[in-house]
Amino acid sequence: MKKKYEEETRKQAEEFNEFREKKEDFAALIDKHMKEVMDLKQQHEKHMEEKQEEYKNLMDLLEHKEKTLKQGMNELQDEHKQEMTDLILLLLTRKKENRSKISSMQETHRKEMENLMKELSNESRRQEKEQLDELKKRHKEEMKSLDRELQNQSKEEKKTRRNKLSIEHDREISEWRLTFMNQQHQKQKEEVDELQKEHEQKLNKFKQKLVEENKRNEKEKMDELQKKHEAEIKELKQQITTADEDGDGEEMEDLQKKHEREMNELKEKLLAPDEQQSCSIS
Repeated sequence: MKKKYEEETRKQAEEFNEFREKKEDFAALIDKHMKEVMDLKQQHEKHMEEKQEEYKNLMDLLEHKEKTLKQGMNELQDEHKQEMTDLILLLLTRKKENRSKISSMQETHRKEMENLMKELSNESRRQEKEQLDELKKRHKEEMKSLDRELQNQSKEEKKTRRNKLSIEHDREISEWRLTFMNQQHQKQKEEVDELQKEHEQKLNKFKQKLVEENKRNEKEKMDELQKKHEAEIKELKQQITTADEDGDGEEMEDLQKKHEREMNELKEKLLAPDEQQSCSIS
């Protein structure tokens, strides 16, 4: 009985020891697993920190890139506005030069008209003197002929006849002067009108030539500058393609549209005073 009791006691002790060992092993396993979990947690936290740092760096980079691209767009737009302003000033300067050319032509025409008036006046005086001399010469011959005819007449008769003829001569001269002046005036008017018409035709033709040259030159220069600006905008937009997923592309499109509106407004504003004159250069 005692032996049986001892056997059971030993067996219980062995089972207890075995349980204690298993418990210790289980605790060790728990500790090991907890350590593994803590290690995994620390690795995950470290990984998350690295990811957050990487994300922060990426956001900083994108923000810096966005600011850089916006700055680049603004600088490019300012450059385009300056180039547009310079071009319009150049075009307006050329139009101003054309006005000077027209003024020079008008001054030439004015001098030609003055010369014509002087020539007509000189020619009129020459013809007047020539014809008047002829008329007076004829009157003198008529008076001599009358004197010969009145040789045998009384002095009173001679005086009366001479006075009568003299009055006729004076009347004839007066009528001739009136006729001559009318003729010269009509001739002068015709020649002046003809020269004025010729001047107007030349001036209008010259103006039209300058207007066409201005329009053609303006269109060529504007098209050339616009193509240059479009190429530069396109190149800048290509640089921001990678940032489009973050919304930069859409924002850049808005900036470009705003820029185009501002450029059109600038062109209209600078060209408006000249266009109100129908691109006139006179």
